[in-house]
Amino acid sequence: GCVRLFGYFLALAHEFVRPCQPRSTRTARSDGFEVLGTHYRAIATLTGRFVREIEGTGVTILDTRKTTPGLRLLEKYAVTCGGGENHRFGLFDMALIKDNHIAFAGGIKAAAACFDSIRGEVPMEIEVDSLEQLQEALEVHPDYIMLDNMAREEIARAVEIIANLPMGKRPQ
Repeated sequence: GCVRLFGYFLALAHEFVRPCQPRSTRTARSDGFEVLGTHYRAIATLTGRFVREIEGTGVTILDTRKTTPGLRLLEKYAVTCGGGENHRFGLFDMALIKDNHIAFAGGIKAAAACFDSIRGEVPMEIEVDSLEQLQEALEVHPDYIMLDNMAREEIARAVEIIANLPMGKRPQ
């Protein structure tokens, strides 16, 4: 499981701590492993708290693409150990329509039409920050909807709206 793979990844990570020459190489390696191990355990633990908090709601905790340079795979793996899921690894694997795209295109429908014309087979995600935007986004049938900067009550209502859609029409 997670512990065995973390040990393997930490063994690979010793390359990151080898260049610094403190009291001894052994100390550097031990300190480096301890710092990295604590970092990954913290990610997994916090993710687990979020997962337990939303249990039974049908909502999934996803990670971010914004990770520590050089540690993306390990941090994303820590999220899965905590019960979360990986969202996307880079800019290449999903068409994400954000607020600046929506503003530039003149609305969600216009932005989605632009993306549909160029995105190919990659999934489409739309970022919404209000229930009005959610309703507009649902009309273009994205694969994913990101609820961004919404109050808890709005998030709860958004989840309820999405949950009441027919199965084939529900974004993730």
